[in-house]
Amino acid sequence: MNELHYEKIEKLFAAFAAGRGIRATAREVGCNRETVARYRRAWIKAKLQAAYDLLCDGNSDGCDAITALLPKPQVMEMLDAWLDDQCDSNPKSKWY
Repeated sequence: MNELHYEKIEKLFAAFAAGRGIRATAREVGCNRETVARYRRAWIKAKLQAAYDLLCDGNSDGCDAITALLPKPQVMEMLDAWLDDQCDSNPKSKWY
């Protein structure tokens, strides 16, 4: 698997946060689309986890700030899981 240098990863994450697409990001950073897509999935997963953790800590404003950058279906899935975890005495979501 092709690993990226730290500088390229920083550029990738900045492009994701700016809402650029995979093709444009690949051209800008200088790597293939599959690599960009893989790193984007990892970035989204990490941001969803951070948003979930903020909700658990009672910081809904921080959660809103993070989720504004993420795909809505995945955000809704995370929010549904958080609600289920709050109502269940044995939380079992993948974010817990």
